[in-house]
Amino acid sequence: HKALFEAVNMLSQAIQDVMTDDALMMQLALIAQRTIFHFHTEEGLMKSDQYPGRTLHGAEHLDLILKVREIQYKSAKGQAVTKDITRFLAEWFGRHIVSLDMDYATYTRSEVPV
Repeated sequence: HKALFEAVNMLSQAIQDVMTDDALMMQLALIAQRTIFHFHTEEGLMKSDQYPGRTLHGAEHLDLILKVREIQYKSAKGQAVTKDITRFLAEWFGRHIVSLDMDYATYTRSEVPV
């Protein structure tokens, strides 16, 4: 999670520093890369834990990946990358962590033998 927020913060800083379009695209690519890696890892753990909520959880992951890809596409076509994008990403990650990720964490703790 830390790496995801770090990537969003780096994008936010790049926007604030009025970086080139290429630099912004590189930051968006970093967010996409870290997001996909994190979600893939998390979904593998949920599968091995036989987590019953993994379908819904994975669907939320897919929705965000598609949104990030859409942002990348629009940026490549000339749409400005703004603070609204970083705000959206930070809010999405925050909401997801405190809801679905916490549900999964609760499940894994309840499955540990005492």
